[in-house]
Amino acid sequence: LGEKFGGRGVSHIIRDGVLKIFKDANEASRHLDEIFIVLSDPFFSDTAFSKTLYRPSPAVKITSDEISSLLGELKKTTASLSVKNDLVLVAEEVLTDKVNGYEVLSAEGYKGKSLEISAVLTFINPLMKEAAENAKEKFFPRSRLKYISDSRLLRHALKIFGALEEPALLFDIDGESTGVYFLSGDKIEHLGTSAFGVKTLERRFSHLSRYAHGMLEENLKDKTETALKPAILDWWEGVSPHLKNLEQLGGLPPPKKCFIAGRDQSANIFLPYLSNYLKSFFGFEPDL
Repeated sequence: LGEKFGGRGVSHIIRDGVLKIFKDANEASRHLDEIFIVLSDPFFSDTAFSKTLYRPSPAVKITSDEISSLLGELKKTTASLSVKNDLVLVAEEVLTDKVNGYEVLSAEGYKGKSLEISAVLTFINPLMKEAAENAKEKFFPRSRLKYISDSRLLRHALKIFGALEEPALLFDIDGESTGVYFLSGDKIEHLGTSAFGVKTLERRFSHLSRYAHGMLEENLKDKTETALKPAILDWWEGVSPHLKNLEQLGGLPPPKKCFIAGRDQSANIFLPYLSNYLKSFFGFEPDL
């Protein structure tokens, strides 16, 4: 992320782009209480961390200050990571609380010898953060600015539907790239990014949206299906190497499910092809 934003040209594009977004928002509404910036791949880095505190007084109830202090210690351990990669921390989310090794909804009020928290921390490039903060001060100086990654949003959506009860793969194909993630319980592992998304496919096939909605005449539909096969094979050859990172992470269970995320009906085009690709890669076919 640090290297990708180097150079005056890129800095200028980022600043002008962010400024225009805030300017357009200001024209729609002069006052906003909160501004959420949703970060898409590859403009963020989500990393999961865990930290354990062995308490000197296990008979005393755990307080919110104790939890906050442990989260602060966890963030300190990530300082070297952010400096090394030229990133800044912009958001954190506690995924699980554990007391004496047992997961609880909230550790506050429990008694125990040990307190463990697992959290996902979101990092971005300092230039992007500076651009967003300056734009906010110019157009919405009284608003609160918050950041959230699209992988965290997707995880919340999947959790609501009970989709994370088993380990799963997620292909976020929205836009010009595909983010590949492994999801399981409180884990969000970013496996990699490929420069090929549903918008890439739309640029290759101008009538893709009509095909996805079943609006093409039969002869053009057949030609499109013939041409789509090698195009989606290009996509798979870009994302499949990232699946090998599952082996490098170690200790992760094999995925039982697979999800494709995208805001357009065209995303459904990938499903039948992906089914066969996953079967040949893993030796079995995860539920799609």
